[in-house]
Amino acid sequence: MTSKSRKYPLARVYNQAQGICWLCERFVPLEQATRDHVIPLAWGGGWGWDNLRLAHQRCNQLRGDALRGEDKTEAAMLQWTRDRRPQVTRRYAVAVKKKKESDDGA
Repeated sequence: MTSKSRKYPLARVYNQAQGICWLCERFVPLEQATRDHVIPLAWGGGWGWDNLRLAHQRCNQLRGDALRGEDKTEAAMLQWTRDRRPQVTRRYAVAVKKKKESDDGA
């Protein structure tokens, strides 16, 4: 167990989410639960409470380091959730837009 894992225990993330996966919005059995970063570490996201959410292990793996709402994530999530498309909130849409703008400008 890393120091970050101890500082941000899965049990607290689980309780805050009331056992609901933030990606597919379905119940997560504790044995399938993982912490997921809203803004992935690869995109500069941190380990703060505001950046951690509960996710199924499978949802977390399918998402990888993509932002929620990117095409490859949606395709994988659609398959996983049987056509129940995850909603893209304004916060994530803004992050995706900024990333695309920075890619176009580089």
